[in-house]
Amino acid sequence: MSMFNDFKAAALAWRQWLEMSLTEVVMHYRRSILGPFWLVLNNLVMIGALGMVYSFVFNMNVENYMPFLAVGLVAWNFLSSFVTGGAGTFIQHASVLKNVNLPLPFYSFKVVCRLVINFAHDVFVLLPVMLIFPQQASLTMFLAIPALILYIINGVALSILLGMLCSRFRDMQNVISNFMQIMFFFTPIFWPASNVSKPLIYEANIFYHYIEIVRAPFLGQIPTLTNWLVVGGVTLVLWVAAIVVYYRYRWRVVHTI
Repeated sequence: MSMFNDFKAAALAWRQWLEMSLTEVVMHYRRSILGPFWLVLNNLVMIGALGMVYSFVFNMNVENYMPFLAVGLVAWNFLSSFVTGGAGTFIQHASVLKNVNLPLPFYSFKVVCRLVINFAHDVFVLLPVMLIFPQQASLTMFLAIPALILYIINGVALSILLGMLCSRFRDMQNVISNFMQIMFFFTPIFWPASNVSKPLIYEANIFYHYIEIVRAPFLGQIPTLTNWLVVGGVTLVLWVAAIVVYYRYRWRVVHTI
């Protein structure tokens, strides 16, 4: 009941963590003309440059490859931000944790909220791509909405689980960061999965299924049942692990940060 009350109290304080998240984003880009839209500009330039080059490398039509690359990168950035950002949830709030009595899920909700706000700017990356290559757009894009909601649900679990583990074992943050860099190249983001002769190479990659439930709808396709089952199963496992770790070690976080 104590654990349930922590989540309930954190959820009811949504105005506080929402306002704090907005303030953090604004302060991070203060005195900048474009602010967070610098990330949008950087992504657009990278997608345009890499799209032209890799479309020739993989012998793909630019009109098909550019949306494939754009949606894949945006989905990966959103997903990986939950992993790397969630790892530092309690460490970056150490001073507040030691001086203010707030339920631990409050910080997880705040971090996830900030990451969602940052992701909202990436929508401006997809808009020009979909306008230039409209043949990829269809009503299937609405299937990406439940996928993005699943991302957020996973983000909260990762923030609690990785945040508590990294507060105890500080080297884990570097391990997680390096691991995500490696998985970036092992996941079909730049390269099409159809070019691989052995499907097990990408089907065994959990991140592939997470990317597909967002990318496929934008490309006029429907994610497979396997994609949804893998994502649903991993989500369940993450939440069970997060609840177990939170139940056993929530009292120790303030002493380990």
